[in-house]
Amino acid sequence: MPDPCLFCGIGPVTREHVIAKSLSKRLWEVSPFTPEHGAPIEPTPGATRFHTNRLIDIVVNAACSDCNSKFFNALQRPCDGFLRSALAGEQWMLDSDLKKALASWLYKTALLVPLAMSPRADWPEQLIDECKAFYVRRRPPVGTRVWIGRYDLRDNFPELVARADVSELNYRRRGRDLAGNQILVSIGYFLGIVIVWSGEPPDDVNMANRTGDRFLEVWPVRVGHVQWPPEHTFTYEELTGLSNMVPATP
Repeated sequence: MPDPCLFCGIGPVTREHVIAKSLSKRLWEVSPFTPEHGAPIEPTPGATRFHTNRLIDIVVNAACSDCNSKFFNALQRPCDGFLRSALAGEQWMLDSDLKKALASWLYKTALLVPLAMSPRADWPEQLIDECKAFYVRRRPPVGTRVWIGRYDLRDNFPELVARADVSELNYRRRGRDLAGNQILVSIGYFLGIVIVWSGEPPDDVNMANRTGDRFLEVWPVRVGHVQWPPEHTFTYEELTGLSNMVPATP
C-alpha cells in the first residue's frame, strides 16, 4: 500500500524535487560557465567542494502530486519575482506580505530537506506532525525564525551554486534546554536559514549576534519594508562555518 502524503494525508506520495525545477532553470540563466563567474576547472586531488551541477537535485517522496502541483506552487508563486531577482543578486523591495510568503516557502523547504537526506524509517515524528500542521496553518509556527542573505557567488563559483545543510541546534535559554535543526539552503546568490524546533521554542534567537547582522529577518515580520540584498555577503568559508555553528549559551 502506497505511503500517504505527509501534508494532506490523502494521496499517495510521489517523487518530487524539494526545490522547484523552475529555480534550477533560473540558476542556469544567472550562473553560466563563463570567466566572469569562474570557468570550470579540474578538482585537485582530495578536493571536497568542487560542485558544478546547476540542477538542484534534492528529491523526496513525502507529498502527493496534488500537494506538489497546487499547495507547493501556491506557496512559491508569490515569491517567484523576488526569487528570480535574488538568485541573480539583483535588488528587490520586500514588504510585509512578501516576507510572510517567502518565510512560508522557505519553511516548507526546510521541512522537506531533512526528509530528503534520510530514509523514511528514520524520519522524526516531530517533522511528520509538523508537515500536517503546516498544511492547515500555511505559515511558520510561532517561535520559528527565518532569515535570508546573499551568497558571494561571483567570487566562489563554480565551487557552489546550490547547497542544503542540516545541523543539530542545542540551545540553552533562561535555564531551559532546547533542541532543533538549523536548515541552510543556498541557491545561486540567495541563501536562507530556518530553525525548526523539536518542541517548545526559545523566546528569542538573535541571529545578528551570530552573523554580524548580515541576514535579513523575514519571520517573524517585525519591520514593514526592507531592501534586498543586505549590504554584506557571505563567502563559502563563512557559509561553511555558519552551517556548523553551535550557538553559545546566553
